[in-house]
Amino acid sequence: MVKKSTAKPVKVKATDRAKKPVAKRGRMSVVKPAEKERVLITGAAGFLGSHLCDRFLKEGYHVIGMDNLITGRLKNIEHLFKRSDFEFYHHDVSKFVHVPGKLKYILHFASPASPIDYLKIPIQTLKVSSLGTHNLLGLALAKNARILVASTSEVYGDPQVHPQTESYWGHVNTVGPRGVYDEAKRFQEAITMAYHTYHGLETRMVRIFNTYGPRMRLNDGRVLPAFIGQALRGEDLTIFGKGNQTRSFCYVDDLIEGIYRLLKSDCADPVNIGNPAEITIKQFAQEIVKLTGTKQKLVYKPLPQDDPMQRQPDITKAKKSAGAHPHPGGGPGGAPPPPPPGQPPRPPGENPQTPRGGGAGGTAPPRGAITKPPCPPAPPPPPRGRGGGPAGPAGGSVGPPLFPGPRPPPAPPGPPPPAGGGGAPPPETPPPPPPAAPPAPGGGRAGGPRRPAAPPPPPPPPGGRGPPAPFAPPLEIGGNRN
Repeated sequence: MVKKSTAKPVKVKATDRAKKPVAKRGRMSVVKPAEKERVLITGAAGFLGSHLCDRFLKEGYHVIGMDNLITGRLKNIEHLFKRSDFEFYHHDVSKFVHVPGKLKYILHFASPASPIDYLKIPIQTLKVSSLGTHNLLGLALAKNARILVASTSEVYGDPQVHPQTESYWGHVNTVGPRGVYDEAKRFQEAITMAYHTYHGLETRMVRIFNTYGPRMRLNDGRVLPAFIGQALRGEDLTIFGKGNQTRSFCYVDDLIEGIYRLLKSDCADPVNIGNPAEITIKQFAQEIVKLTGTKQKLVYKPLPQDDPMQRQPDITKAKKSAGAHPHPGGGPGGAPPPPPPGQPPRPPGENPQTPRGGGAGGTAPPRGAITKPPCPPAPPPPPRGRGGGPAGPAGGSVGPPLFPGPRPPPAPPGPPPPAGGGGAPPPETPPPPPPAAPPAPGGGRAGGPRRPAAPPPPPPPPGGRGPPAPFAPPLEIGGNRN
């Protein structure tokens, strides 16, 4: 027997029925592309900065360029203005730097790099590597970004060690005409390392040697564009000095590759990037004349002050930390050029830190060595005691006291020396000072009336504070002078 269901049928409203999804016409779901990592490059309109912009755009980054256009040229980056992943800000990094949004990397390449430029604008050269570096380090700290600063081989000055390794501290004239650039870069390295050690900021430092390539200015004063410009104009090639000073020229593509690899590496110490193949200025001028097929003469002029006599990087650290290997070049067939006249080739296994020449063998002094005798060392100052006089048996404290007290009166003059010179030997102990005069009655000073006592300060108001302290005007701080 089949039982009938007693459940009442449930009425379903038309609105409760499942509706079939209907595709909306005229609308498409758009998937936003992933945001690119952003990179800030200062000095973006310069020689190296513009090539860095090209490289990072090629690597898929969003590049923000910044330049005050003192030495940079918009022509170097005008081909990038049509791109949506490139921005440019006309700004001086010596002033406050603000970039909205996230930043992955910061590359600080804003600085005059030509002797003509930093001799014309020495104050700006000092400020961009000091104040500018400070501003960008603070920005990197706020954005949690890795920063790479562009140092230079000029931190070695006129080196007495050849080739130059990163452990060499340099030989720089701090107050010479080139000191504004050399010392600015040395300070830049110091403050960058301080941010790394104190704040734990990820920093990289590259010491750039002589570089050449497209977008160099023919009138910037560096030897390679100067020679090419003179050859193209049919002028004689100007050599300063005898032409025995050496340089090591690296092509810009190799340098940019080394900088990019150093940025990605884990090395926070300064690293040389350049071409270790060395060539003299005279050899280089002769090669330019040979390539252009002209008949210009070589004109010799006096060597400028503090012009370095040798430049050759030791890139052992670059090869180990960043894997940077510049293309061979410099001599015929890519071989290194011969040594300068009067310099024998360095034997295999010789310590590169050992200066060339000198000694009893009669060989020539090292290139760039000081030929005049060094200044005699200054005599050490006598130790001073706590009261400013000679120190006791234990040496006492050095320098004047922090809170000097009353000085003893000077000793009375002794008898005049006898005829014939020489004088009497000084006494072993100085004479005792004369006794002080007794105080006047009433507590005043001897020889004068008693000074009236100062009135007591007024009592503080009930529930309040005492009388306000005398107002001290604030110190006057000078403006931002160029």
